Amino acid sequence: MKRICIVGTSGVGKTTLAQILSERFELPFIDSDSLYWEFNWQPAPQNVLQDRVLSATSGDAWIFDGNYLSLRRQVWQRADTVIWLDLSISVIIRRVVTRNVRRAILRKEL
Repeated sequence: MKRICIVGTSGVGKTTLAQILSERFELPFIDSDSLYWEFNWQPAPQNVLQDRVLSATSGDAWIFDGNYLSLRRQVWQRADTVIWLDLSISVIIRRVVTRNVRRAILRKEL
């Protein structure tokens, strides 16, 4: 396992797990949100996004978190492992609400 993609719905813990695995196995962490979003929450043009993903996943080892349908084929073709997180809706809702309240209070940018 050197090229790992972690997927699941929003709030399921993709980024948290990816960061933990990245540190534990000393693999580069790729945050799909940082590739996808531009200033003021505008999505990157598709060709720019594809180039960013190609560059980010060109290495021999990485952990990629994200669930963007437009990136799935590109990332999954390079990945040797896909981890699909599937938690109960009550856990997901609690996590999403907590995360968004925390971000609003702290005015934290992604």
